[in-house]
Amino acid sequence: GAMVAAVIDWARAAGVGFSRIVSLGNQIDVNVTEMITAMVDDPQTRVITAYIEGIVDGRAFREALEAAARHKPVVIIKAGQGSSGAKAVASHTGALAGSAEVYSAVFEHSGALQAEDMETLFDWARGLAWQPLPRGNRVAVLTNAGGPGILTVDALEAAGLSLAQLTDETREYLRKRLPPAASIANPVDVLAGSGPGIYGLALDALLSDPTVDAALVIQAPQDWFLPASLAEVVGEVAAVHHKPVLASIMGLASVDQASQILHQRHIPNFAFPERGASTLAAMLHRREWLEIPPEEPPAMDGVDRAAATAALAGERYYELIGAYRIPVCPSQLATSAEEAAEMAEAAGFPVVLKLVSPELTHKTDVGGVKLDLKDKATVREAFGQIYAAAKAAAPDATIRGVLVQRMLREGQEVIVGMRRDPQFGPLILVGSGGVEVELLRDVATGMAPLTRRQAEQMLASTLAGKRLNGLRGAPPADRAAVIDAMLRLSRLACDFPEISELEINPLYALPKGQGAFAVDVRGTRVKT
Repeated sequence: GAMVAAVIDWARAAGVGFSRIVSLGNQIDVNVTEMITAMVDDPQTRVITAYIEGIVDGRAFREALEAAARHKPVVIIKAGQGSSGAKAVASHTGALAGSAEVYSAVFEHSGALQAEDMETLFDWARGLAWQPLPRGNRVAVLTNAGGPGILTVDALEAAGLSLAQLTDETREYLRKRLPPAASIANPVDVLAGSGPGIYGLALDALLSDPTVDAALVIQAPQDWFLPASLAEVVGEVAAVHHKPVLASIMGLASVDQASQILHQRHIPNFAFPERGASTLAAMLHRREWLEIPPEEPPAMDGVDRAAATAALAGERYYELIGAYRIPVCPSQLATSAEEAAEMAEAAGFPVVLKLVSPELTHKTDVGGVKLDLKDKATVREAFGQIYAAAKAAAPDATIRGVLVQRMLREGQEVIVGMRRDPQFGPLILVGSGGVEVELLRDVATGMAPLTRRQAEQMLASTLAGKRLNGLRGAPPADRAAVIDAMLRLSRLACDFPEISELEINPLYALPKGQGAFAVDVRGTRVKT
């Protein structure tokens, strides 16, 4: 209720109209999912915006969100992202807040745009409601001052947009008509002495250029002409081109009339141009999501459901993922130092030894991993050290033995995992693996079942994905094998709802064409 009152007051001053404003309280009866669905069929609503603290039914919310986004833009701000905020949500509404990563994955999958604050929420809503979507990421910047232009370029690049490379014809046209000292490269700087007439011909030339997908018009305050006169010109020129135009007639006290004129012509105006860059990025994201071709999760060949069921019943997680044809690094369980030495010799040196204990899942932290062991003597010694370290860390822990594995080389460590969210179901994550998991927190999260495109996008968004391409002379790793493991784990997560968490860390990606192997696997079942 308080948020609604504040928004109404802001809207009066900002000249923004709402078709409906609804406060749902703690959603005892009507909930946010039902309201989003209702707004889809409202002919007066162009964009659906929502402030959300918690939801009641995750699956229904996700389905309603995607159905709505197919028809209208949906912009959401999610409160309760931190641990303290989540506790406040629980006490305020009685609903689960959910983690920030989970909601971001839901919004991305469903086509909703997630804003970080209320100002951004309504910036994006105005752009989406008033302007056509850009066809690409190439932006023309028109300014009368260098400083704002540079800040805008930085903001555009940070938002994933680029400066349009103007054609020779456009640059020659501008060179002949702008002041001699003006910059005809993008950003186009018409200088402080240029009035509305110069702005108008420059904007018309930029919007006529086939390399330009959108334009951002900036005016730093000038004393010799009224900002309102520039607003009129920008509105007139924009009206004859079917490309998005956003404005930043900078300031506040002296630009009220100019803002009103622009808003009457459905051109968003921002006090500072960085907000315009953010809005254009959101509009482009909307366009790209709408153009994604329909895709079904791929069928997984070679899956042995019976073997997987038996492995899960015995909590044998290496066997479980093997039944879904996720390659596993060959390993054997040794219960004595001599047995470990014999297994190591059979596997081929060097080898790795790893503690197996259900209570000690972070083996490295307790000295439960020994690497690059080159002979039987060092294997025997390492076996004793692992047992001693485990007993020192947790005297009552169950020690099932030590895994003996051939040590893999010349590859990249990736984490691939799943966890089951109580509201939204199985989630898949991928990122930098090994000991870097907690250090870098380089992880992308997606909703299962994944399509191949979604898996590729998730991996590409991480530092791990960039490393797989090969850095500083390192050979490219087997990216296709990592994506295949993601898709197979995604299918496994959907097939077995009794799995709570399953983590492959690391999945060791060898050079391209040589595969990726699960080196360490752990999992938990849903508590009943």
